[in-house]
Amino acid sequence: MAAGLAHIFEDRLEEIVFEERAGGRVYERSTDGEEADWADVVAWEPPTRLVLRWRVNPERAPTEVEVCFTPDGDGTRVELDHRGWDATGDPDGRAGYHRGWDYVLGQFADAVQT
Repeated sequence: MAAGLAHIFEDRLEEIVFEERAGGRVYERSTDGEEADWADVVAWEPPTRLVLRWRVNPERAPTEVEVCFTPDGDGTRVELDHRGWDATGDPDGRAGYHRGWDYVLGQFADAVQT
């Protein structure tokens, strides 16, 4: 498991699957074949946009994550909007995702710079 990331299956994590199409799923698969959902793919518009119905915690209402990619000089600007927090009952706390997305996007930036 990558440092700083929590997984549903913790040390039994086999893989994270991302079905690249509208109507697809994002989920974890454990070493014994069990699956746990993270999100549903609402919009899949490569290379510019992706929208997910984010539902990692089954005890909370789902939120929506939109990621847009825009050419910017010699690179690409990545914008992430994680919305719908009012429905979760935690509109200000955001369940710690403000720190989580900083970590994830930092890992992405590091990967594309090498």
